[in-house]
Amino acid sequence: MFGLMRIGNSLSSLSYCRVGASLSVLDFASLGASISLRSYARLGSALSILDYISLGSSLSLRSMARLGSALSVLDCINFGASVSLRGVFRCGSTISVQNKVEFTKADTYIVYSTTNDQLELYINEKRAFSAYEQSATAGGVLHGVWFSDNLVHISDRSLKTSIRPLVEMLDTRASGAGSREGGAEWVLRELRPVSYKFKAGSEAKMHRFGFIANEIAQTIPQVIREKPNGGVMGLVYQDLIAVLTAALQSVQRRLEDTSHNTRLLHERLELVETSLLRQEQAMARYAESTQSRYQALEGMLKRLFKKRRKHQRRTPGTLLQRRTA
Repeated sequence: MFGLMRIGNSLSSLSYCRVGASLSVLDFASLGASISLRSYARLGSALSILDYISLGSSLSLRSMARLGSALSVLDCINFGASVSLRGVFRCGSTISVQNKVEFTKADTYIVYSTTNDQLELYINEKRAFSAYEQSATAGGVLHGVWFSDNLVHISDRSLKTSIRPLVEMLDTRASGAGSREGGAEWVLRELRPVSYKFKAGSEAKMHRFGFIANEIAQTIPQVIREKPNGGVMGLVYQDLIAVLTAALQSVQRRLEDTSHNTRLLHERLELVETSLLRQEQAMARYAESTQSRYQALEGMLKRLFKKRRKHQRRTPGTLLQRRTA
């Protein structure tokens, strides 16, 4: 049709209506409230609309709708309450969701919480994951109990700066607290391991072992992190492992020094014991020699007294005369 064709309220075809290779409308084509097809509608390789196409309240297909290689929308496409796809849905660079993404399983969805400014994942109406929108370090929170086959922390030297021995920082903390002992020993003495139970959650019935973040903050605040939205304190156990390692290394050095000093004292004690044994043996030999001399002298005295008695018995008168004279 070269010029203008006007159709009234409806165009009705009982059996079959065929349009050639193309149906071209230069400016505007207005259809009524609905287009009803009982069986099949086929479009060519493309349906091209320069500006705007308006459909009524719904586009209903009982079986299948097939489009060519692409459905291109320049600015915006607006569907009603839901879009249902049985197989695959492929989008380009971006897909935008205004509020919530729901899944087939009941009470399982992803929602953006405007109250906390975070993206939340719920499974069976229980929050499993939260991603922060406004946070200095980004990240989020894993709620509940999570299992991992492997967990690797990035720790490459090329990503770090201001690398110093940890003992220096611990010594500074200890001296600032007025302690005269080493920083590692001071930290090890200040830490208070506890057993506890959580007030709520999946682990509320289980005994846990660990530390209280509020107490650790007074000793080594560098291992404490505070939740952006709730103000709840958390503990970086990976950093705490380094602190405990430094403390154990310091204690190990003390034990090695003590072991060295003990070995030296043991060697000196062996020398003293050897010297005392030699003196004891010398004293024993001297006592044995003195006893032999004493026995010899005693024997001589006994023999001398015995000779004198014999002599006195042989000459009693002579002795009396001498005394009278």
